[in-house]
Amino acid sequence: MTLGDLVKVELPLNRKERFFTGTVFPMLVCRDNFRYFNLFTSLINGCRGLKISINPPNIQFFTEYSLVESIITKSDRNRFPNSPKTKDTPDIIALITGIPKTLLSIEAKMYDVPDAYELKTQMDAQRKHIDYLKERLNIGMTYQCALLPQKLADAVSYQKNGFHYILESEYQVITWEALLQKFGQVFPDDYFLNLLKLALDSYSDLVSHSWVSSSCEQKLCGRDIYQKSKLGTLNMKIMGRDKGLNGEPLKRDIESGKWKTHQYETSSKDSLPSDNWFSISDFIKLIDGTD
Repeated sequence: MTLGDLVKVELPLNRKERFFTGTVFPMLVCRDNFRYFNLFTSLINGCRGLKISINPPNIQFFTEYSLVESIITKSDRNRFPNSPKTKDTPDIIALITGIPKTLLSIEAKMYDVPDAYELKTQMDAQRKHIDYLKERLNIGMTYQCALLPQKLADAVSYQKNGFHYILESEYQVITWEALLQKFGQVFPDDYFLNLLKLALDSYSDLVSHSWVSSSCEQKLCGRDIYQKSKLGTLNMKIMGRDKGLNGEPLKRDIESGKWKTHQYETSSKDSLPSDNWFSISDFIKLIDGTD
């Protein structure tokens, strides 16, 4: 009986991201006292050859790390004055105190599907904590990355010099699939590796239902919709957003500029399948501020 068989007849697969970041990721990346940690860091642009020691230790590895909830003792309060007070928590954080001192911060998603703007906003908030720690602890190098399933990465990232980054940002994107491939070359029969493979193979069934509607033919960011429409190269005629053309969500998109990176459902059909849908030509008029 395989793991896939087990989840069909026994416990269903855990969809919680904290399970994948707090259990699956450490069981792969931190195994054997971090012996294979550099397999992971090799996926990060510029992060190569970190020397990790266990005796004496030169690494701190935490999941769900909240700085504001960790500064408790008087000594810590003295060491970290005027620290950020928000609970913007990276899923995974690792500090390696070698030369240079290096901080890794990872925001991971599995079945949740934020758009590029939402993900960038979340990581921007975490960046304030990272910048603070960089100054207080004299950290030489910082790497802030998103760890995403390939399908989500395709929707929210752009490519530069062979690496992928969140749209309109410098936050690098790493995929769970790349992690699976990298560690699969060394531990093809590992339990947690096979569990990750099962989770990715089940992605279409377990991803948040808000990912696409049945009427959607393709998801496009607003910037692409606008530019291709202006150029006359867009083969889609209608698009969708919760509450429709005059709804509050689209209004907020336009007022904040989020419309450029938000992934909208589009279709080449003429008829509107629901009140959430509207013509792309009307969307262009809203962006241009015309009647």
